[in-house]
Amino acid sequence: MEKSSNSLHNNNVLTQNRLTIHDFLSDSYQHAKLHLQEGVSYLKDELFSIHDKSTCYINRMMMPVNNFLKDISDIENELQQELSKETTHCLCIDGQMVPAEVVLITQPMEENY
Repeated sequence: MEKSSNSLHNNNVLTQNRLTIHDFLSDSYQHAKLHLQEGVSYLKDELFSIHDKSTCYINRMMMPVNNFLKDISDIENELQQELSKETTHCLCIDGQMVPAEVVLITQPMEENY
């Protein structure tokens, strides 16, 4: 009888030890999972922050370049518009507006030394 009582006691101790180990492992797993989730969340937030900062810096660097290229493009468009116009420049001679080409051909040029 003492052997079965001792065996029953050992089974109870063994069961308690198993439950204690199981609880310890379960708690350890939950803590590790929580820490891992916090770490991944922190890493994700930091990566988003780095991405936002780098995007901001790139925009700050590119804005003057884009403005410069836009200004050059606008100047080129204005020059093309002026070249495409078929306007003649007129000069006022004796109260009449005369095209500059006619004045250059017909009027004598003075030479100044």
